[in-house]
Amino acid sequence: MHSMTGYGRAESLSEFGRILIELKGVNHKYLEINVKLPRRYFFLEEKIKKVVQSKVHRGKIDLYVTVEEALSKNVKIDENLVYEYYKELQKIGETLGIKADIEIEDLLLLPDIFKIAEPQFDEEQLWNYFLVPLNEALGKFIAMRWDEGKRLQDDISQKVTVIKNLVTEIESRAPEIPKEYREKLLNRLKDLGNLGIPEERILQEVLLYADKVSIDEEITRLKSHIAAFLEVIHDSGPIGKKLDFIVQEMFRETNTIGAKANDLFISTKVVNLKSELEKIREQVQNIE
Repeated sequence: MHSMTGYGRAESLSEFGRILIELKGVNHKYLEINVKLPRRYFFLEEKIKKVVQSKVHRGKIDLYVTVEEALSKNVKIDENLVYEYYKELQKIGETLGIKADIEIEDLLLLPDIFKIAEPQFDEEQLWNYFLVPLNEALGKFIAMRWDEGKRLQDDISQKVTVIKNLVTEIESRAPEIPKEYREKLLNRLKDLGNLGIPEERILQEVLLYADKVSIDEEITRLKSHIAAFLEVIHDSGPIGKKLDFIVQEMFRETNTIGAKANDLFISTKVVNLKSELEKIREQVQNIE
């Protein structure tokens, strides 16, 4: 199980220069990747996104690329151009009758004398330079998400244990409600002077009430959802949306139990149960 919160950082040094890559991730409904890199390397953005998409399935990820180029530049003097400049200056001097006292420093100040040649890297070479720190940073990012996910898994599992205990208490209490209703009904009739109502009529009234407040089906479904939740939480791969759906179903059954039971003890347990479910729902929002 992976959390959607994580961080990864890596850098590489090569003949190309220094490349630093950082990833930061937070929870998000879908997968959103924002890549920020120098303008001249924009053409690598889609490739970077595809690498991230192959290993991350959900969350908002900001990826930062810093590049410090260390390209050695070869500086050369265009000797032919220097000679052409020299000849032209000599001609002008002869035409004007001026002695052309030309120094080499003068020639070097003229345009385009120097040629600067930068080493060229093709796109594949360049991509390989970026891929090294990208994979390393992504590995650290995923490892942190896994660690955080394990902590979430342990904490959520403890909360589910609390929920199971609450459900057990509710289930144990439920059969007592119709019995207590029957006793109250008999005591009320006794207080009214025993109006001669047949026992069958009283039994029918109790059965109707028992059916009205019965939460057997809700308890069964709630226990089934708990079992499904515990199974999914140990699955590999993206499970956040599945868990969120199951929690919604658990809320639905819990609310129905609270509405039907008409019992102070069960109502108190339902409040506690919903409190634990709310905590789990918040944590599930950060699961991939």
